[in-house]
Amino acid sequence: VTLGERVRKERLGKPYRHPELDDRLRRERTRGEARLTSLARRAGVPTPVVYDVDDREAALTLERVGDADLVAELTESRVRDVGRHLAACHAAGFVHGDPTPRNARVADGRTYLIDFGLGYHTEDVEDYAMDLHVFEGSLTGTVGEAAPLVAALHGAYAAAGDSAVLDRLREIAGRGRYQADAVEG
Repeated sequence: VTLGERVRKERLGKPYRHPELDDRLRRERTRGEARLTSLARRAGVPTPVVYDVDDREAALTLERVGDADLVAELTESRVRDVGRHLAACHAAGFVHGDPTPRNARVADGRTYLIDFGLGYHTEDVEDYAMDLHVFEGSLTGTVGEAAPLVAALHGAYAAAGDSAVLDRLREIAGRGRYQADAVEG
C-alpha cells in the first residue's frame, strides 16, 4: 500500500498456521525487519526510513524509495552498489537474507536495499557467502549474460568486504547441490 511518500507494508497471516503462532511470528518478523533496516541505514546502506512499527497489525510504515526496483535499471554500477551494501551489512554482523534485484530500489541516483524480512544477525562467513550466492543466482535468473554483473558484484565486495567471504563463496559454488548441471541423487 502506497501512502504518498510513505509505504505501509503489512505482513499477512498464513491460514495454514495456528493463529497464535502466526500472530507471534508476524510480530517478531516485522520487528526484526524494522531493526535490521535501521541497522543497515546506520551502517551506511541506503534504506527506507522506518517511520512506524505496528505490532498489532504486523505492519511497517516506511519511506517510499523510488518507482523502480533494480531489475528495471540493472547495470554494473548498481550491482557494485549492492556489493558494497552487502559488505557493510556483513561488517555490521548481519545478512540481508534475500538480496535480489527485486529487493533493491533505484531512486535519486542511489541504490537502496529493502525488505530485510529474512535477515538475521550472524558472524558466520558461510552465511555472508550465501547472501552473495543468492544475489548471484538472482542475477543469473534475471539476465541472459550475467557474467559482467557477477564480476562487478565480486569486485565491489572484494574492495569493501572480507576476502574470506569471497573464498567461501567459491567453495559454495563448487558444491554439487549448487551447480547448475548437478545431477540429483
